[in-house]
Amino acid sequence: MPHQRDGSNGEVRRLTTAAPRRILLLAAPGSQILDLVGPFQVFTRASEILARSHPSMQPLYSLEVVTTEPGMLLTSCGLRLKAHCTFRQARPR
Repeated sequence: MPHQRDGSNGEVRRLTTAAPRRILLLAAPGSQILDLVGPFQVFTRASEILARSHPSMQPLYSLEVVTTEPGMLLTSCGLRLKAHCTFRQARPR
């Protein structure tokens, strides 16, 4: 997030025109849900905080959950998740 000590808004201007940073979160069978949703929430919250002070800005992060295998993912606690794709299917943007 931008931090302004000199009073300039150059960093904010750069962020408002930049494409969202793509974050891929890898989940393997047996993953603990906190290991997935913890980082997911941190990136989501960072985008929300920045958007609150700069409402016209596009999201800072684009989050995707990817898996090691196609289909539903069974976590360690029995929760089933559907990822966006497998890490092999994820393509650069």
